[in-house]
Parts: sequence; structure tokens; C-alpha cells
Amino acid sequence: MRGDLALAEGRRLEPRDIALIAALGLSSLEVRRRPRAAVFSTGDEICDPGLPLAPAAIYDSNRYALTALLRRSGCEVTDLGILRDDRDAKRG
Repeated sequence: MRGDLALAEGRRLEPRDIALIAALGLSSLEVRRRPRAAVFSTGDEICDPGLPLAPAAIYDSNRYALTALLRRSGCEVTDLGILRDDRDAKRG
């Protein structure tokens, strides 16, 4: 009915929502930008998967898991890679 809520505020728009918006005769809609996040790992012992492991090194799995979770939730993700144990390299 006229004046009824068609879409709840804050929802992520899906193709069916776009169709509903068009069916209601709307040519534009105010939306918010997707959240953005940057992800990095730290440590000289961290190694990217696919590379040979040095003694006492471990493969970087956390950065990949966090990136996947953030992307699945709709974030734009920038992967900054692995930061070595260098205090000056970590300063903004």
C-alpha cells in the first residue's frame, strides 16, 4: 500500500531489491559505500603459501581467512601483505 515500507534501511541490496525499486518506479536510491578494510600480517617467521618454508617459519593463514571473511561480509579489502619485524616499516 502507498506509504508502506518496501525495503528496510541498512540491508545489503540484492538483485531482487533492485527489481523491486524499479517496479516502484524509482530511478535512483540513496545508498552507503561498502566498508573498507586493510589486512596485513607481521613477523619474519610468516611465509606466503606456495613458498618454501624456512626453519621455524609458518604459512600465513590468518590474513587469508580474515580477507575472506571481510569480503564475504561486503567489505572492500586491501591486502598489504606481510610486514617484516622492522619497527620503522610499521610506522604510519
